[in-house]
Amino acid sequence: SELPIALFVILIIGSMIFIKNNKLAFFMNFYILLLGGLLLLLSTILFSNQLLSPTLWMVLVVFSMYLPYIAFHALFFERWIAYFKIKSNIGYLMYIVDAAGYLGSTFVLLFKNFSTIAYSWVDFFILTAIVTSTFIILLSIANYFYFKNQDKLIPS
Repeated sequence: SELPIALFVILIIGSMIFIKNNKLAFFMNFYILLLGGLLLLLSTILFSNQLLSPTLWMVLVVFSMYLPYIAFHALFFERWIAYFKIKSNIGYLMYIVDAAGYLGSTFVLLFKNFSTIAYSWVDFFILTAIVTSTFIILLSIANYFYFKNQDKLIPS
């Protein structure tokens, strides 16, 4: 199931190369992040209400989390640097984001394995999917407006 997801994500991310305007491409990343968050939330709610099969839910979860992850790593930093004309590269930024992601994964595993709260793995996954999608949605909207405000400060 992951090969078609990877190909579809690569197709979406790869199509961003056709957007030559760094400003437009930079802000398109927020729409991609928002799309991933909304799809994750919607598919999880549908699965929780038994309106979606477990297999389809897992495929949608993987897609809706992988798309923002790749968009953020592959596009966001590159277009940010290009649009705001910052003299740098994405190496350090990617390292920091990856380290934060691994730290978050570690906290999730520690919480699940050592917490006194007894969740099944499915219930725990549903909870983390809802929390993650909420963060993705809220942060992508907040960052969109933050950078729209910063955009006003850039001379044309």
